[in-house]
Parts: sequence; structure tokens; C-alpha cells
Amino acid sequence: MIRGERLKELRLAKKLTQDELARIMGLKKSTICTYEKEKRRPKYQVVQKYMELFGVTAEYLMGIDQLSIREEKDPFNYFTISNDEIEFLRLLRDNKLIYDILITDPKRGMDLIKIKIG
Repeated sequence: MIRGERLKELRLAKKLTQDELARIMGLKKSTICTYEKEKRRPKYQVVQKYMELFGVTAEYLMGIDQLSIREEKDPFNYFTISNDEIEFLRLLRDNKLIYDILITDPKRGMDLIKIKIG
């Protein structure tokens, strides 16, 4: 079964309402709601559409420990990140200045960190 919390997080990350996601998926809003509340299981074809839309694996949707993101150029090539790394990124986001530097110019951000650390 897919994890409703993960589905909701992915939907919100794309700034989609349940109505908008339902239209994209060819479903009813109430169906999206039942998936997010885990009151209903989506069919395989629906899970496959979620994977394509959000660029994640079925394992991620099912709540397995790691986030795997499919690379657009090669649908069979995945980038995997652990829960610890996800938590690090969440904490990093809380420090907007550092986060913005690292996101907009990663090389500069790393150079600044190296200078600070020594």
C-alpha cells in the first residue's frame, strides 16, 4: 500500500491541490483523498502514473526507508538518498541563507564551508 503521507508531501511539493492532482490523474478528488488517508489502495496503473508524475519509485510511495528519484534522461537510473540525508536537508532548509547559497551556487557554497572549517 502506498503511504498517504508521502503522496500528500509529493502533491504539495508540486503545489497541487487534490482537485488539480485528480484532473491530472483522471480521478475524482475524493479518490485522491482516500489514497492520502490510506482508506483505499490505488491500482497498479495509478501507482505507475504517480511514479511518472512525481519522478519517484514505487518503493518510495510505499514508505520504504529511502527516497529514490528517477533521472529524466534515463528512466532506469535512480539517485537514492537515505532518511538521515533527508533529515539533514530539512535542517539545512531551516537556515535560509546557507540553503540559498548552496542551492543557487553549490560550488561557491562548498568553497565557503571549506574556508570556514579550515
